[in-house]
Amino acid sequence: MKEMIPRVKSSFPLFPLFPCCYAVRSTFHVSRFTQYASACSIMPTIMNRPLLRSSLRFALACLILTIVGVGLVSVLTFMQGQRDEVRRADGLLLAYAAAPSPALLDHLVELYKRGYAPKVVLVGSDIATVRSALEREGLSDEVVLAIEGSSDALTNMRNAAKLAREQGMQSVLIADDPSYMLLQLKMARDLDLRAYGSPPPDSEAQLDDLLRLSFSYWGYVLLGQG
Repeated sequence: MKEMIPRVKSSFPLFPLFPCCYAVRSTFHVSRFTQYASACSIMPTIMNRPLLRSSLRFALACLILTIVGVGLVSVLTFMQGQRDEVRRADGLLLAYAAAPSPALLDHLVELYKRGYAPKVVLVGSDIATVRSALEREGLSDEVVLAIEGSSDALTNMRNAAKLAREQGMQSVLIADDPSYMLLQLKMARDLDLRAYGSPPPDSEAQLDDLLRLSFSYWGYVLLGQG
C-alpha cells in the first residue's frame, strides 16, 4: 500500500493576494502614466515663465529694430548716392579700401580739370598704380597728395583727413561710388572736415551693396569701426 503524502494546509489563505497583486500592478501603471503626463506638461509650464516671455519679447524687439535700422540706412544710402553736391573745395578726396573703378577715376580727373579743387588727396591700397593712372591723365605729383592705405575704410579716412589738414584744407569734395558716399561723408565730417559728395554720373547702387554698407554704417556709428 502506497504511503500517502500528507498535504500541508497553509494557515494563510492565498486568495487574498490576488486583489493585492492587481492593485499593485494598477498602481504601477497609474504611476507611469502620471510621470508621462508630468513630462508632457513641462513645456507649457516653461513657456508660461515670465523670464522666458520677457526674453522672447526682447529678442523680437531687437529683430524688429535691426530690420528697421538697416532698412532706413539703406534708403538714406541710396538717396545720398543719387545726390551730386559738386562745388568748389580746398581739395578733392578719394579714400578707398578696394581698387577704384575706371569710371570713378575718370570722374575724379574730370572734377579736377573743371577746376573744383587745386589738389587731390589720395589714400588707399596699391597707391602707385592709381597714382600712375592719374599721372597719365595730366595730374602731376604736385597735384596728387598720395599715401599708402589699408583695407580699413576708417583708417584710410583718418589718414586722408590728417593729410588734408596738414595742407591747410578745411573743405573737401569726396569722389566715391554711390553706395559708399553716406559712410564716407559721415566719417569725414566726424573728423572736422566740411565734406561734400560727388558720385560718378550714371552710377547706380546695387541692393547687396546697400545692405552691406548699411551694416558698415551702423558698425561705425555704434562701435567706431569702419
